[in-house]
Amino acid sequence: MALDLTADDNLSFQGLVTIEELKPYVLEWPSVPDADGLSEAIVVVLLKRQGGFLLGLPPGFVPETVLSRANQGQDAGPIGASTSVVVSGMLVDGGVRTLTGSQLEVVLVDVSSDLVSQMRLAVVPEEIAVPFDPENPFVLPSPVIAMAIG
Repeated sequence: MALDLTADDNLSFQGLVTIEELKPYVLEWPSVPDADGLSEAIVVVLLKRQGGFLLGLPPGFVPETVLSRANQGQDAGPIGASTSVVVSGMLVDGGVRTLTGSQLEVVLVDVSSDLVSQMRLAVVPEEIAVPFDPENPFVLPSPVIAMAIG
């Protein structure tokens, strides 16, 4: 069942749920130069902490220059340290979780709670949002990812 949200619906840091519930969000990010509007990607919240959270997102969505700056301790806005992992892909249909047999690369990024203002709940499938698996936009990272880092 798809979630139907209008632009008036606002997420709050307190309202974010972690990947165990397999609830995807859409992150808006400034697009590349000479492009119109914002870029969007499907993301998942892995862990919440005071003042921020750990976000899983598709590789290549946040520019490598931004991730590199943050990893070197330089100011990168709401972006903090990051790393990449590979996990199993999973489909959720009617609450039933099924592993797809595919492997997904997921970029784990520590972000400040301010980034929630650039997020909204996903309406699956999202037509223009970058998915974790370009072959199947319904595939999400398995919640096992949270256990590996938690």
